[in-house]
Amino acid sequence: MQQLDIFTDSRDVALRDDVVEHLQRRDVAAARTALKQLQDEYANDSALPVIAQLVHELGKGTAHSLANHSDLKVARTHIELRATLIKFTISRLLK
Repeated sequence: MQQLDIFTDSRDVALRDDVVEHLQRRDVAAARTALKQLQDEYANDSALPVIAQLVHELGKGTAHSLANHSDLKVARTHIELRATLIKFTISRLLK
């Protein structure tokens, strides 16, 4: 019986964790790089669509200016909702 090598046999997990770590740090460039590596090495990974969407959402940012406090409040609420969705999704991926 062959023994499971945690480093060799868990590369997909390590690559997913890399993307998640960069998402948590809100480092879009590093998250994209880690996602690309995961896609290249594990194109059929079932978590890829969700992780790719999270990286995409994080990278969106905001393209409009904030003219007043009302605009700022709306933008803040939107960002908080996106952050909550990302945290929830990450917690599900890590289970």
